[in-house]
Amino acid sequence: RVLHRAKFSEHDAAMAELRGDVHPPLYYLVLFGWIRIFGTGGGTGEYAVRSLSTLFYLASVFALYRWGVELGGKRAGAIAAAVYMTTPLSILVSHFARMYALLSLLSILSTWLYWRGFVDGKRSRSNLALFAVVNALGTLTHIWFFFILFAEGVHWLAMRRRHFLEFSVVMTGSMMPYAVLWLPTLVGQLGKSSEAAAWLRAPTLVDLTGVFFLYSAVAILPLA
Repeated sequence: RVLHRAKFSEHDAAMAELRGDVHPPLYYLVLFGWIRIFGTGGGTGEYAVRSLSTLFYLASVFALYRWGVELGGKRAGAIAAAVYMTTPLSILVSHFARMYALLSLLSILSTWLYWRGFVDGKRSRSNLALFAVVNALGTLTHIWFFFILFAEGVHWLAMRRRHFLEFSVVMTGSMMPYAVLWLPTLVGQLGKSSEAAAWLRAPTLVDLTGVFFLYSAVAILPLA
């Protein structure tokens, strides 16, 4: 009983700390469990902390390969996986103790499931339910994931405009967990947004060049 109370208190302390961060808590909760299992001597060894992002990176490569095979065969799958695997930004975040590799994986899975359900027409209940679950996990991983949902909504509105009820239900289910579990925390954080962003500085030309390289280096290699 004492051990259970200690673990419960530790979990509460972690959640209180996460509510002071600017990001949703999913990645850190997964990392918390990961390092308790794989940390050296039950600790938080560097390899244990970083290896979780590497696992998500490898899963992203595999997911892109499978989606590419589904769309255009093994050659398309291999090209998609190779481009992602060698992109500097993907490599960079693959060893960060941050949520970006998980964000990439969930973004790939969400786009794949959206395409399968609302473009290819494979709208089985299991596909739609999985689509909603992946989206819900994405919203609880990083605020940027809402841009994925926005892009899917724009594509549906511009190109599909069919099966409105199914699309609406899935998108509502996708965002409901975030609205219930984390939106109140976000509202509280917005009140302190000027304090949270006080460390930011105006970007320089060097910063912009680095961002361009990270996001587009592989894409421009064939033009060289």
